[in-house]
Amino acid sequence: MSYEQDAATLSPVEVAWLAGILEGEGCFIIQYRKLGPPKGGGCIKIQLKMTDEDVILRAAKIMQSKVAPPIIPKKPTHKIQFSTSLSGYRARKILEIILPFMGIRRSIRIRELMTEWDNRAVKHWPPNKPALCHPDQPNVAGGLCRKCWRKRQWQKEIENRPST
Repeated sequence: MSYEQDAATLSPVEVAWLAGILEGEGCFIIQYRKLGPPKGGGCIKIQLKMTDEDVILRAAKIMQSKVAPPIIPKKPTHKIQFSTSLSGYRARKILEIILPFMGIRRSIRIRELMTEWDNRAVKHWPPNKPALCHPDQPNVAGGLCRKCWRKRQWQKEIENRPST
């Protein structure tokens, strides 16, 4: 079963709960590499950080994301911080699902991010999509099956060899 099918089967209660927690505590960004915006654009990302581990675990379960290791504070008076994040096509799908439940400010921000991400120059092939060259084969990279991708890599290698 693909992630899109899983996300589509979320109950209305789960969607509303997730939207509520992300409305109050979530962060929605386009994440760029450390060296600044790449030529192709950044990656859409949802982040959630808080001191309530049970809430983070529930949000991670709904979004099907991983929970980061807890951040132990340096000061003993501060609490341990827990977080989860989701990026790429899966984050885009969650944003699409929760959008109707979000407030005006968050809705505007989410629409801006989705538009920027949808219009990026370099688009990676979504997970669980078949290869374009051979639809019966899984996608390995760039919409190609393993055999076609290896052939393309081999051709590039031959083209880049110095002529003698």
